[in-house]
Amino acid sequence: MAVRYNARGIFIHIKESIFYTTIIMQALDHTTNTYLAVSLSPSSLYIQNPSTLSSVHPSITHVGQVGQMADVQLFSIPRDEWDRAQIDILETLNSQQGISRVDVQAAKQRAKRGGDEL
Repeated sequence: MAVRYNARGIFIHIKESIFYTTIIMQALDHTTNTYLAVSLSPSSLYIQNPSTLSSVHPSITHVGQVGQMADVQLFSIPRDEWDRAQIDILETLNSQQGISRVDVQAAKQRAKRGGDEL
């Protein structure tokens, strides 16, 4: 399994096997959304259907699982809504039984190595 970024910084997850090769592209738009990584405890009611966690606050949208970690899910919130209600959103998520951690994800610019750095 390989994880790569293309020239525009879009995350590409490549799963290779003897039988098939799949490419899943996930472009996150950090200019219009804020992303939260939500860690679920093994006994969480949300572990079987994490998208139902979107119903605890009207601004939350389930994006998907983070890599191979079924207990870590990614959610998006429109940036304007996040700026207005981030405390309410975080308190609502953290108050849910079965959520062990909520991390706000920040976009990072990837630096190219070149010339003297190699």
